[in-house]
Amino acid sequence: MLLAEAKNRVALLKIQPYRWFAISGILATFGNGLIYITIAWYAYEQTKSVGAIALLMFFIWLPSILFGPIFGVCADRYNRKHLMVMSNVVRGLAALVFAILLATDHNPNIYILASIMGIFVSFYIPAAIPAIKNIIGDENLTEANATVDMLYELGNIVGMGVSGFFVLYFGVMGTLAAGGLFFLFAGIANQIMVYRVKNKRDEISSQKLFF
Repeated sequence: MLLAEAKNRVALLKIQPYRWFAISGILATFGNGLIYITIAWYAYEQTKSVGAIALLMFFIWLPSILFGPIFGVCADRYNRKHLMVMSNVVRGLAALVFAILLATDHNPNIYILASIMGIFVSFYIPAAIPAIKNIIGDENLTEANATVDMLYELGNIVGMGVSGFFVLYFGVMGTLAAGGLFFLFAGIANQIMVYRVKNKRDEISSQKLFF
């Protein structure tokens, strides 16, 4: 039974847009894991306060609470693929800019980076979940969602797990830059996805958003 389940998951990855969707997800969550731990470590090093980490988490998660309904409407009105690309590219560029500022002896505000990460991951989730249905359809939707969830968790766990080694060998600046690059690669993978939008309203709305 487990072998049959594994074959079903592998078969899903043979579908071109789903394969790139999955690759994008694991790249983005790996980058997110790297950045998540690194900015928490950086905040503590700068302040020597556990409260700074709690405040950092507040800035990361608050946008989902405040703007979740708005971002959900955006996912219904605009091209979901473009929203996913935007989410990953903006997060990647934000991490790279922060790394460059550190490299040039500036002292950027870590809470701004945390807020950007929080805002644009909130764009990604409402767009990604219905996009899977557009790609796969109803027949294998449960397996497709479960596979993506598994890959997302794997990416986050591995990213957070190796972040300490990255910080040790590449420093905060190098680790943030690496995380930013993973987000950019995730955006490229999203852009490569080619699938037909089954909802006519989405086809019309997709013309309203360009990047």
